[in-house]
Amino acid sequence: MFRRIGTLETAMAARKMTNFTRDQLTRLYEQFGLAEYCQVRNQDYIRVPTGHAHNGSQCFYRFDPEELFLCALTRCATGMTMEKIIDNYFGGHYSRWSYGYQRLILYIDEQYENIIGNQGNLRFLPDFTRFRDAIE
Repeated sequence: MFRRIGTLETAMAARKMTNFTRDQLTRLYEQFGLAEYCQVRNQDYIRVPTGHAHNGSQCFYRFDPEELFLCALTRCATGMTMEKIIDNYFGGHYSRWSYGYQRLILYIDEQYENIIGNQGNLRFLPDFTRFRDAIE
C-alpha cells in the first residue's frame, strides 16, 4: 500500500486520517520542505539508518517523504498506535515505520528548533505567568 496526498480517495478520507483537507495537506507538505530535503541529497526518498550493516555498508530504510508525512500526521491526528495506523492505512513492518516516524520528528526538531526549541520558549518567557493564569 503506497499513500500519497493525491491517492486519498475523498476529502472525508483525508479529514478522517489527518484532520486536514487534501488542499491543506498539500500546502502543509510543501511548507515542511521534505521534497527539498530529498532534492538537496539527490534522492527521491528519505533514508533512515537501520542500525545494521551488510558487507561493511550501512543499511537504510527508504521512505517516500509524502507517505512518511501522512503517517506522522495520522498518528498525531488520530492518537492510534503505530500498529493500527500501519494496519489500516500503510502496510509494512511496524518497526520500519517507527524508525521513519522518529526520523521525521528529528527532522522537525532540527528544522524548527528556533521556533519549538529553547529559543522559541524564550520569546514567550514574559508571558508564562499569563499562560499559567489562563490555564488555572
